[in-house]
Amino acid sequence: MTGIYRIAEKNIEITSLYEQVHIMCREYRTEGSPDLTVEITEPDIAVERQYGDAYSEEYLETLAVYRRIAEAMPQWDTVLFHGSSVAVDNCAYIFTAPSGTGKSTHVSLWRDLLKERAVMINDDKPLIRISEDSVTVFGTPWNGKHHLGENIAVPLKAICFLGRGKENAIFPVSSSEAYLRMLHQVYRPADSAAMRKTLGLMDRLCHQVAFYRLACNMDISAAVLSYETMSKEKHKMKLSKDFIVHKTDRETILVPIGGTGFSGIMKGNSTLGDILTLLGEDISEDALLKAMMDQYDAPETVIARDVAKALSELRAIGALDE
Repeated sequence: MTGIYRIAEKNIEITSLYEQVHIMCREYRTEGSPDLTVEITEPDIAVERQYGDAYSEEYLETLAVYRRIAEAMPQWDTVLFHGSSVAVDNCAYIFTAPSGTGKSTHVSLWRDLLKERAVMINDDKPLIRISEDSVTVFGTPWNGKHHLGENIAVPLKAICFLGRGKENAIFPVSSSEAYLRMLHQVYRPADSAAMRKTLGLMDRLCHQVAFYRLACNMDISAAVLSYETMSKEKHKMKLSKDFIVHKTDRETILVPIGGTGFSGIMKGNSTLGDILTLLGEDISEDALLKAMMDQYDAPETVIARDVAKALSELRAIGALDE
């Protein structure tokens, strides 16, 4: 049995032993020349038996097909990612975590909270295309046991690493931490060239979308917190041109040079100096915090406290243009 399907903007010709994969992909059927040809044989199915003898040959064949697709996708800057993805107001959000943590449950809370505004893209294994200047999440027929997903493509805004917690709390995640966490959730090809390409794509992804770590319970208040944090437009700020920065061997000094209404000086350590350097260009508070986390090996709560304190003091003396 053979069919051609449009998945992640590529025409994929699938030749299978059983019909199930074609039934599963029917909403993606298309015509035209294939970009990729996948032909499944018994040895391909045998590879999937590692997941247990309880599964049918037909189901194992669907896994074999997706594995072959995932192996080929890095050549088109696309990877398979383990996570539950939802679109709100044409922005995609992905929640990822080890199986059983509750990512699907958390996304269901978003759907309860946002009603028809929340559209499932893929509840299990979306494909993500990471171009030089954009990241797009694609729905696929492989969308989890509840078959929640749509044949749509949506620009990705943020990825959230989910964990259980008695109290809800959310923090930005540094690029280095995000990279290591993503390597546990992205499909890792067996081909060495495809794996090297995947590693590069993960590095590119780290610099294009926002990352968060969420500790949450299963109450809808967790969805309120994550949605309001991840979806809000991040306003930019910059050090006022009426202040100049001077660094000595031991401290950083901020001095007003215009009619700011502040006649004193602000002194601080190298941490303040790094914050002021980042404020030399327009930057959001989340991006500033993430940059500081990348630079300092300290608990995120300590870095967040220091950044918040410095920004509060800078605002108090009128040193920020926002």
